[in-house]
Amino acid sequence: PDNGFEGKNWRDEFQLKLHIQDEVNITNPIGNFFLTNIHRVYDSNDIEPSFDDDNRMHYFLGNRWTGATTDSKIDLGEIVRNIDELVVLNDEAHHIHHPKLAWFKSIEDIHNKLKHKDKFLSLQVDVTATPKHDNGSIFAQTVSDYPLVEAIWQNVVKHPVLPDAASRAKLSETQSLKYVEKYADYIHLGVEEWRKVFKEHEKLGKKAVLFVMTDVTDSCDEVAEYLENTYPELKGAVLTIHTNKSGEIGESAKSGKAKEELERLRKQANQIDSIDS
Repeated sequence: PDNGFEGKNWRDEFQLKLHIQDEVNITNPIGNFFLTNIHRVYDSNDIEPSFDDDNRMHYFLGNRWTGATTDSKIDLGEIVRNIDELVVLNDEAHHIHHPKLAWFKSIEDIHNKLKHKDKFLSLQVDVTATPKHDNGSIFAQTVSDYPLVEAIWQNVVKHPVLPDAASRAKLSETQSLKYVEKYADYIHLGVEEWRKVFKEHEKLGKKAVLFVMTDVTDSCDEVAEYLENTYPELKGAVLTIHTNKSGEIGESAKSGKAKEELERLRKQANQIDSIDS
């Protein structure tokens, strides 16, 4: 908030310096905010690959060669380990608490290095949409449970709108090798539902968003082209995002052009429901 809100000078007291991924600027003794993923703070010298890791490539094939590459020269792991006061905020935290996982070991290693300096990890907050073990039991360390239904009702997350059951029952796949022909009825019904709610969202200064998820990236590109060429209101209004099998966007962009494209996608995704986007 701005200075003066609730009678406090927030901007003066909280001078956070944001470091995104590998774009680490000069770090201050206090007030650093590292927005990154845990893989960038791995200490590969201390952590052995495990069969239980999300990515088992290094477990089966061994660690990759770490000679001269085009990878970032920033060692974020070393930077973080040299900070004396640290708070860790984990998203997708259902991945991290198995003691064999590199994620768990990295946080444990950071904490142990702080203890050598008579410090300790100040706070660790983990958030996840699925706080459950593989057998369905809730994590014992769960402090607060905020159901998705409640978040939707309180407008924290978007309201998913699905066609009614009668409309869905009429859908059928067309025998075709082309993805857009095979699922043409599904796509058209989705567009019709989107049109229905578009004007209601417009009154609130927001855009309704039609979300289409496909099986592979080629199908994704095919659907994007089909939507733009078939529905005039979607011409130039389709955002295409390719993810890997775990649903993550590849962030290993090396060239300047690739990094610019990644930043463009982030910005467009953040503003996708804005009336001006």
